Amino acid sequence: MHRVLQRLRHLDFDPEARSALDAELTEVLAQAGYQEIGAVGEPFDPARHQALAGETRDGRGAVVELYATGLACFGQVAVPAQVRVSSNGPSSEEIKPP
Repeated sequence: MHRVLQRLRHLDFDPEARSALDAELTEVLAQAGYQEIGAVGEPFDPARHQALAGETRDGRGAVVELYATGLACFGQVAVPAQVRVSSNGPSSEEIKPP
């Protein structure tokens, strides 16, 4: 279901319909005890994030782009968020609302 939600978010069709489907799938996941994780600006954590691009310095960095949210259930990461990281942190231009 999480994979379907991520694909839905990248489809180009009626924004109202896409938003309604997104909300419904997100609610189904929430009712099953799952929550989405990952956000631009948060510290990089290899247990919560899969870095697809960028680099960290001494294992430290920040998420500067979110490619796909992750999924956690009862505090355990089921699917890590796919991100681009930087050792410098995000610039104000890189921070985009979800």
